[in-house]
Amino acid sequence: MSVLTAVVLGLVQGIAEFLPISSSGHLAIAEHLLSIQGASNVPDFFDVLLHLGTLVAVFAAYWDDIRDMIVEFFAGIGDLAHHRTPNPVPPARRLILLIIVGTLPLFVMVPFRRFFTELSD
Repeated sequence: MSVLTAVVLGLVQGIAEFLPISSSGHLAIAEHLLSIQGASNVPDFFDVLLHLGTLVAVFAAYWDDIRDMIVEFFAGIGDLAHHRTPNPVPPARRLILLIIVGTLPLFVMVPFRRFFTELSD
């Protein structure tokens, strides 16, 4: 894979990641349009690095919010241990609670994991 191809795929990943579209799907389309499809031309490791780069960019862009959530997570544990309730609840603590509540439906699907895996094969 050439450096130009890597740059183009990196740009596609970077642009598509923050839009409400599938960045992985757009990478596959770009690989097809650039005639570089196939595991030998675009190794899986390169795709992983593209996504890792996106993760680093997200952490850089949202670091203040992430740091606030980490601090509030441990402050919340301390408040629970001392039976305290802050008034008003800090926004970062509320966000942590919303993330936890939003993740709960995933655990309902865990028993059906094998079914969905077999369905996709």
